Amino acid sequence: MVSPGHERGAEAGARRALELLVRAVAAFEQQPNGSDELGALYAGVFALAVLGARDTAARLHAAVTDHAERGGTDPGRYMRFAGPSLEDRVKRLLASIPPVASSGTMAWAEMVTLFTGAAATLSAPS
Repeated sequence: MVSPGHERGAEAGARRALELLVRAVAAFEQQPNGSDELGALYAGVFALAVLGARDTAARLHAAVTDHAERGGTDPGRYMRFAGPSLEDRVKRLLASIPPVASSGTMAWAEMVTLFTGAAATLSAPS
């Protein structure tokens, strides 16, 4: 039997999910699949930093954050599904990468190229 408190919690969670989904749909309307792509690039920031490309990770993080703020989306939302342990690791890692001096908005294509180029370099055999 499900307790009344659990049902209220589930309802509150569903309401919150709907609120977030409405925001995601609005972002997708502005930039088809841009929100999901930003989520992948955000995860890429973490991977790049873990693999030692800290300066590139910092630049990518700044660009992803900028595009996400302008698009009204949260690029880290999918990372939270992995649990609080990963979310805490991501926060600590992001706090440890060097800050980036603002040089204006990085174009979307430049942001993607920054990530894919770094990923290709890190994947290349030594």
